[in-house]
Amino acid sequence: MSHAGDNLTSVAETQAFLERCPPVPLAPPTTDPFTIVVLSPVSASDSRQREAIRRTLHRQNDQEETLPGQPVPFVLTTGLSYGDAMLVQFELISCDIISAVVPQNIVSEAPAAYLHDLYRRVRRSTEFAEAFVCIKCVPDDHRGSDFLNQFLGRETVLFPYHLIATQKKARIMQQWASRIGGIVEVRL
Repeated sequence: MSHAGDNLTSVAETQAFLERCPPVPLAPPTTDPFTIVVLSPVSASDSRQREAIRRTLHRQNDQEETLPGQPVPFVLTTGLSYGDAMLVQFELISCDIISAVVPQNIVSEAPAAYLHDLYRRVRRSTEFAEAFVCIKCVPDDHRGSDFLNQFLGRETVLFPYHLIATQKKARIMQQWASRIGGIVEVRL
């Protein structure tokens, strides 16, 4: 038969034990940072590409002027969370800059030959092969204007509007258009 005092001692001992041992975390508190490596040339004459680079670097216009025309591949930025790296890659592909998201430790520690082969394989992947895109329509409101501005750098176009883009950009355009009530057709 147990006594009420035993339960109190037991509870007190358990509480003391739990206070000494921190709870086991369910997820790691941080993840390794990521690097954005640009794999396609940045055009000095494309204001959308320059603006995407500027936003990524959070710098003044004259500080990123050295990037257009720089030989590829080159590291654009490092130390990003995975989520931030994905947003940067979205911004870049929206204006036709091909990039790769690579763990920072790989970029800093891997042999140059390995990195060269990795970047070559990524650049040649089907994600970055050409696709034929036809924008049939987008809503005639801010959603359509935002869509056109994001992918074409203009707020209005005559429909149907045809362009060639990477398969990655084409797929993103198609998904975004379907969410806002637009129609984008893609032919590989």
